[in-house]
Amino acid sequence: WLHDLEQTTINEQAGKTDNEWHLYFKEFSLLNIYIRNNTEGTADTMAALYEVKVNCGIDTYNNMRAFIIENISTTWASVDEFTDYLSSIERWSHSVGIVLRTDSDMYTRAMGIK
Repeated sequence: WLHDLEQTTINEQAGKTDNEWHLYFKEFSLLNIYIRNNTEGTADTMAALYEVKVNCGIDTYNNMRAFIIENISTTWASVDEFTDYLSSIERWSHSVGIVLRTDSDMYTRAMGIK
């Protein structure tokens, strides 16, 4: 799907690489899923990061947040978390008019549908 998004020309996000898309969805989707579930201590880390923002300033906060986002991994996700992540990518894509390729067998397995 990230490769599909890389190829899009129909929205203001056109021209992003698949790695830029990966970082985008890690920040705006996967991070929130991990915070919700405190996966790998993510909620605790982000709470501590807020203290950095208060005590050290926005530049330090932004640099540390970018480092955290780069280093969270989809491999930490449970099946349910990964399904939520894929669903959020799909919802976002459809909301801006991007149709993602879906091989029905691969799609149902990835989404945890039997």
